[in-house]
Amino acid sequence: MNKLIRFSLILLLSCLVFACEKDSPTLEVAQVQLNYTFEEIGGTKFASIKSDREFTAISDQTWCTTEIYSGGRNNNLRISTDKNGNAEIRTAVITVASEGLPAIQITVVQNAATPFISVTEKTVVLANIQEFTLEISANTLFTYELPSWIQPKVGNTPAPGKGIYSFIAETLASGERQGSIIIKAVGMDVLISPVTIPVTQTNEILPLIDEHFDWATSSSTDIFTSTNEVRMDNWPAEGKVWTSSTPAVYDIWTRKGYLKFCRGNTGADLVSPMLTDIVGTRDVDVAFKACGYLTTTVKDKYHEFNISVIGGGTPSITHFSIDNYPDSQAHEHGTGWLWQDDPAAAYSFTITGATSTTQIVFLAGPKLGTLDGNSRMGLDDIKVVLK
Repeated sequence: MNKLIRFSLILLLSCLVFACEKDSPTLEVAQVQLNYTFEEIGGTKFASIKSDREFTAISDQTWCTTEIYSGGRNNNLRISTDKNGNAEIRTAVITVASEGLPAIQITVVQNAATPFISVTEKTVVLANIQEFTLEISANTLFTYELPSWIQPKVGNTPAPGKGIYSFIAETLASGERQGSIIIKAVGMDVLISPVTIPVTQTNEILPLIDEHFDWATSSSTDIFTSTNEVRMDNWPAEGKVWTSSTPAVYDIWTRKGYLKFCRGNTGADLVSPMLTDIVGTRDVDVAFKACGYLTTTVKDKYHEFNISVIGGGTPSITHFSIDNYPDSQAHEHGTGWLWQDDPAAAYSFTITGATSTTQIVFLAGPKLGTLDGNSRMGLDDIKVVLK
């Protein structure tokens, strides 16, 4: 009888131990899955979490995310990373946890992107202004070296990403001085070359555009002679900085030292180069010379230039009625006289709020394309200066 009781107790204890072992919760991750490395482009990898109860997996970084798949015990944790845009290695920690058990940490390391620094402005010209900005894009920490006469404005702390950085130059009493702003990565001199921005400061008002069309050497100074005129689409390299807003309308021709608009019943426009030397937003003065066609008594129906801008700014005048005319072929003013010599040929206006992308549009006639009358015009000596 005692033997039976002893056997029963042993059997009962064995069952209790087995039951306890069976009910013991588990949360395991293989040692080889405790560390993951991702390339800078990002991607997805999987881990196997061994657990007989619900668990959570939470990343401490937003660029590293997790997703748990229900059912099954293999590859049931998805780990994903975004692209790393910075030139620095980054690390995330994923904490795998289940109630009542020690948490497990999975370390995720992502490789750095190739470092870069770029600056939108390639040069800076300070003509009677002191403050200017640079648009700097970088995926790494950087610093800048400045000439002694330029200082950064308050709040100009360099940081990865795209930013506008403001600077101020000391007043220049006279003459001109030059220097360079050098922008370089911190601790990555071997990996990335510094960016150098030349800076010129002058107290003179330098023209933003000073075009006399001296490259136009074909034909003659006589506006009425069409022999050897060259149409816009065949202009030399010097002339190709001037364009048209409608490429199909190329009715602008070279005379000797100036331009002639329109041969027939069309309206055509000339678009200037961008005012790239403007820093920030500035007002500019625009001067030009123009003439009509035929005479003061015999005129084309449309003897006008209409003014507009592309890329920012507001012109003070948008319509000029051109009432001065060249000599006829009888040369009333005498040999050698040019219509540009007539004071009445000078016109001007102001653009308020011009930027480095502003372009000026000179339209001969009321609109582009076919008209119900002629709009032949002469144009020369376009000059744009900071106001």
